[in-house]
Amino acid sequence: MNKLKYLLSAFVLLCFASCKDDPWEDVADGGWNHERSIIDVKFEGQAGTPTITETDSETGVIELQLASDMVADMSKVRVETLTLSYKATANVASGGTIDFTKGDPQIVVTSPNGESRTYTLEMTEFTETLTGTYTISNLWVYGGTGAAYDCTKLYKPADKSWCWNGEGRGPAAEMDNYLVFTLGEILADGNTTGTCMNWAGEDAKNWDCVFAGASNPDTGKPVDLTQFYRQIPKGESTWLRNYSDGTITFTDADGNKTSCTLVPKGTYQMPNVPPIPLTLESEAFKFNLKGTEDWNNTYNDYGVFARNPVTYYIEIVKQPAGFEVPEASKTIEEPVDPEPEPEPDPEETSLAGTYSVGRLTVYGGSADPAFVNPAARAGCGTIRSGRSPTTSWQ
Repeated sequence: MNKLKYLLSAFVLLCFASCKDDPWEDVADGGWNHERSIIDVKFEGQAGTPTITETDSETGVIELQLASDMVADMSKVRVETLTLSYKATANVASGGTIDFTKGDPQIVVTSPNGESRTYTLEMTEFTETLTGTYTISNLWVYGGTGAAYDCTKLYKPADKSWCWNGEGRGPAAEMDNYLVFTLGEILADGNTTGTCMNWAGEDAKNWDCVFAGASNPDTGKPVDLTQFYRQIPKGESTWLRNYSDGTITFTDADGNKTSCTLVPKGTYQMPNVPPIPLTLESEAFKFNLKGTEDWNNTYNDYGVFARNPVTYYIEIVKQPAGFEVPEASKTIEEPVDPEPEPEPDPEETSLAGTYSVGRLTVYGGSADPAFVNPAARAGCGTIRSGRSPTTSWQ
């Protein structure tokens, strides 16, 4: 009886299974897949990461920033990458283009079962304010030892011409330079990078940063202060602007790096007691320097510029959009070979030669020792055959 029940149950299940559709049919034809999402997208000239929002089952919004100066044609902005949900398709693919000159550009994504979601692209203009052409209006150095005792100073290096080498390579040589910043790339983290061209100007010279030996109370020799004052590399370099910490980092052709902040025009108090005001008429690159306190050179120029410079400002003026650097100013300084120091006079170490005797001196005595000229004491002792001390002069 039980065996008959088992056979009957198996027959019913078999009939039921034969009447039902294939249970894997939905998986095979994708009927289960309603996904129609944009996971990630990147356009040429895009700044940072876009914000992708699915408003509902049929609509979505993508908020992004584009740098138009990095795009040749805003009506044909290239889609560099487009990542969709599993087996979804879109009306544009990686390598395709979107027209941002028309209102409300869109990307339509369709799921395998035919449902769609339309994403509206909300683009705002990204502007890298650093790009452009600048002239240098002033250089400032704050430094010295003993701020708490009113011993630090704020100087324009160009006003202290006697502190620097001649030949037109003092701080004033920087004043006809042009700085041209060009945007090269917007990184995934939203930071920017590009190139900086430091043209040497019509004089084709830069500040050589050499402190004159005549103003050096320590050794009387020239001192190379390049590590303090060559902060913006000569010629072409690269720059990286970090928006999280506000720094701009320059890297020269040899990989050397310098960092600064860009401060707006205004009045700043240098930390002397009492404070020393610095008034910037325009924005400036501010470099924090690492000098060495020197209490032996507290009040002189050497102590400010060479021993303990604290802050260096390069005050700049941005030129109007479209400004072109004059051709005569597009110069790069030729390398200058340093003048070799003169060889010291050789010390005379040879005893060869002819001499005459100038004086005989004897030091001696026990009770009252003294220096004595034997020739002045000719009456002392016994003189034989005319051999007195004075014969040594003959």
